[in-house]
Amino acid sequence: MRSLAKFSEKLRVVEATRRPDLQAEASGQWGPALVFGRLWEEQGLPAIMDGLSSERRFEFDVERACFAMALQRLCAPGSDLQGSHWVSTVDAPGFDKLALQHFHRTALFLAEVRHDMEAALRWKDLDLFSLAQLARAIGVPHSFGPRLQ
Repeated sequence: MRSLAKFSEKLRVVEATRRPDLQAEASGQWGPALVFGRLWEEQGLPAIMDGLSSERRFEFDVERACFAMALQRLCAPGSDLQGSHWVSTVDAPGFDKLALQHFHRTALFLAEVRHDMEAALRWKDLDLFSLAQLARAIGVPHSFGPRLQ
């Protein structure tokens, strides 16, 4: 069985990691960033963040800083200082360019745009059924056209 397994690419990779002359240059967590990154994208948060920050002149990627802060609060809760160190252990696009000052500026930005962001998320998740329920709740008639009796 072992002689056949030598043709397996997976076994060759595993065996190669056991060599004493092979050293890892870096390691990082990537699982949480992949899972929560997918949810982040599906909720449309990158577009919302880009829209809310378009008038500002940030010299860093605010959306990536927001995602890093959210992910850090989920995986390793702590301060912005702890978060600035934690992101160096995570392998996610844009995290390598973030510094402590970016977390502070992003926190201030989020405090300013919180209500707009929440409103954008609320409207994003409404579908026609939800809109019909909302219309009934606030007393909007079913039809704006003439009533046939």
